[in-house]
Amino acid sequence: MSYDPRLVNDAPRAAATWSAPEQAAPVGAAGMPRQQPQMPQQQPVQDGASQRQAATIDQQPPAATPNVDVIESEAEVVVMIEVPGFSKDEITVQADASNLYVTAERSNDPQMGIEGDDNVLLRECPDRLERAITLPNYIDPGEATAEHVDGVCHVTVPKDEAERQHEIAFQ
Repeated sequence: MSYDPRLVNDAPRAAATWSAPEQAAPVGAAGMPRQQPQMPQQQPVQDGASQRQAATIDQQPPAATPNVDVIESEAEVVVMIEVPGFSKDEITVQADASNLYVTAERSNDPQMGIEGDDNVLLRECPDRLERAITLPNYIDPGEATAEHVDGVCHVTVPKDEAERQHEIAFQ
């Protein structure tokens, strides 16, 4: 008796999943027909930049988060925010009772070689920076000052004497 893979226990086996009728269907270890792997369908390649890339460039990217150092002394809180490539006219600093908000936004600048009709294909320098920094509650935001030196914004916020916590001695 010879081996025939179409027969299981000497009974004929249906080969419905096999496309070539002249050949026997491949059989796995359990005697069941093996499934042929499905090939994924490929999408056509577009010329030039893909539509997805073009749509991404036109949309406003999320704002980057700048690096920050917060230093507290006895009289003030100094916040140093890294904003490389932004001029002081492109930076907005706001403060409330306990937070400092820094936003920097750059427009297409002819000095950077970007004109109105140019398409930016890749930009590694962020166009927008945003950061909210929580400060101690005893600051005086109305007296805060800011200066921009070598790509770093220095914000100095004096402490409010009236709001400082004082130790109370026992009588």
